[in-house]
This record gives sequence, C-alpha cells and structure tokens, in this order.
Amino acid sequence: MDASLVRTSLAMADTGSFKWMADMASDFMNWAPGQPQKSVDKCSGVKKGYLESAPCDQPLNFACEAPKPEYTDFNLSKQNNSF
Repeated sequence: MDASLVRTSLAMADTGSFKWMADMASDFMNWAPGQPQKSVDKCSGVKKGYLESAPCDQPLNFACEAPKPEYTDFNLSKQNNSF
C-alpha cells in the first residue's frame, strides 16, 4: 500500500475521462506530471497536492467529505499568533 497516496472519488467514466463520483463538475484537476495513466488506472488518489491515477483495487487510505463547520465565535484577532 502506498501510504502517502490518499484515495479520492475521482474515477474514469465510460467516456474515458475522469469525473467525480458525486457528479460534481470540475474545471481544474491538478494532475501530477505524467498523470493520469488512463491505459492502466481507472481510479485516483492525491499525494503532495497532486492527483495521480491508481488501480481501483489498490488498498489506499481515504478521506471522507464532511460539511464545513460553522464557527459562531471565531475571531483571529483574539488569538495569540506570536512565534
């Protein structure tokens, strides 16, 4: 298992192009150089901020989408930002 690659929901559609499983539109896909490898890999992962194609049956870590938290008392000016 490539521990540094995290599974995404981006997968190859029947049309041969990659799309998000949630059917979300994306005009920007930050593929790593030489990626995607469409001839072999039908799924994807992300490593160091870049998308890479990966075999769908390759065990990978994954992250789930969660709703954005709502902060009711979040004020950066109150935090001590000294280093």
